Amino acid sequence: MKRTPAREILSGRYRVRPVRLDDEARYLRYRLENQEAFRPFEPRHPPEYYSAAQVRGFIDAALLDWEKDRRYCFVVDDGAGEIVAHVNLNNVVWGAFQSAQIGYSTASRHWGHGIMTAAVGAVVEVSFSDLDLHRVEAAVLPDNAPSIAVVVRNGFQEVGLARSYLAIDGAWRDHRIFARTNPDHLAP
Repeated sequence: MKRTPAREILSGRYRVRPVRLDDEARYLRYRLENQEAFRPFEPRHPPEYYSAAQVRGFIDAALLDWEKDRRYCFVVDDGAGEIVAHVNLNNVVWGAFQSAQIGYSTASRHWGHGIMTAAVGAVVEVSFSDLDLHRVEAAVLPDNAPSIAVVVRNGFQEVGLARSYLAIDGAWRDHRIFARTNPDHLAP
């Protein structure tokens, strides 16, 4: 059953929408402009991560995963087409689990403007309504107070600490795990 939302999600002056093939140049610019700002929060990337070919491959894979209901990649644009953030629903699992992990980032020059709180809220609502997921989970670095605030403002509850969870900036890092469930979702 294809669960893909067919619509753009509007969130204030920003649009949250599925990533598209024509986003290649905008998405590459987003990566390049935020490379240093994102370094403390991401895995280390090889130089080709910041190439047009790699971004094209990422978008192609994202669209294929979307068609197969395995991952949903959204971008947030400013209404004029500039990508200012992205939100992904990763590792989508169906059956008895009906869950996904959410990941997100905002362009550093837009930090502190509430864009991510609104975008995560919009994607979580779509995940429960259009996509029929039961649970969305977020893993956040313990010292990333702004990211923790995003999930808490969106009704996520902390469920634990995952030791050495992800390799971030060249080291295994602990992550606080947060989750939100859809109280109206019926068990399959």
